[in-house]
Amino acid sequence: MNTTLSNALVLVFCWIVVAGVGGYLTFFHQPRELHTLEELERTTLLRNQEADALLAQSAVSREQARDVFKRWNARYKVMPASLRSYEVVGYLNDLTRSGFETFDVSVQGVQQKNDFSTYTLAINGQAYYSALYQFIWHLENNRSFYRVLSFELKHLDLRDTDTSGRERLRVLVSFTLTLEAYFGGAEGMSAAPASVIGDMGPLAAAPADAPPPVPASILPRLQPVGDPFRPIILESVPPNTYGLVDVERDALVSIADGRAIFRDSEGYRTLGVGDDVYLGRIVLIDPEKSRVVAYLNRGGIVDEVELTLGTPGRGTYRPVALPASTGPTSSSAAPTRSTTAPAGPDVQGIARALENSRN
Repeated sequence: MNTTLSNALVLVFCWIVVAGVGGYLTFFHQPRELHTLEELERTTLLRNQEADALLAQSAVSREQARDVFKRWNARYKVMPASLRSYEVVGYLNDLTRSGFETFDVSVQGVQQKNDFSTYTLAINGQAYYSALYQFIWHLENNRSFYRVLSFELKHLDLRDTDTSGRERLRVLVSFTLTLEAYFGGAEGMSAAPASVIGDMGPLAAAPADAPPPVPASILPRLQPVGDPFRPIILESVPPNTYGLVDVERDALVSIADGRAIFRDSEGYRTLGVGDDVYLGRIVLIDPEKSRVVAYLNRGGIVDEVELTLGTPGRGTYRPVALPASTGPTSSSAAPTRSTTAPAGPDVQGIARALENSRN
């Protein structure tokens, strides 16, 4: 074999080896390496994203922890180590001494949990809205730890008599609520020992070893803004509790010295401008036209009533756009309107009434 042929064979063999190795590296080895590197890059990106998420979550957790510690350090509720049911009932009775018509408490039971214990109480009664509002305010804001679980209110018109036997109408609310009283908390749950603070209100100055008082600016109003249960229009007018002159029933018998003289079952009574009458007050006395004008508030509907001396009947009526507070705050029994003409005046009785009014 000559040298030329030998060299050609060697070159062909070398070319085959180089082509085989290159093909293997190009089509088999490098794709696997590239896939491995891509997977490594993807894993690294995911780990970086996870690290960023963990850092963000850590920042949120730190903020939440600061808020929790801030609230924990600002706690002012007191949980006594032990509590008897009669102590709970006594505390509730102290908060409801005025403004409540009825107040019934029933202890449903006691629950002992891992970190604290609770009494569950069912309460129902009748009260003025403002008194009930203040009762709930003290439960929620006083240092003793009580929690309202459920609360229902209903409007109630209570018609009864006062201590002197006079009929009256009172606007109340009937209520039912479920309450929990907390005690026996784990160490550190109570803001201070119950013996240090007791039943002090949130604004009261506490002893030196007790938490500071709660700033009044962060507490809700102690007095309600209004009574949402007082209707704009009453179902019935209030009774004539104070025995005022009923201008729709009592007879107007005279006008003298700028005063109107009425006759009722008790005799002669003199009234001037601004004086209260049943359901309202006198707003005008006109001697020249022998007339008297009164504004009457019939449970939220205000009428102007004009009475003319010597004219039979109930007078003339016109609606008046006035607030519901026009009438006196305490008035009384729904009147029986009379359509008959008043009897003739008793001159001597009128003279005596005038003399009494001057004196």
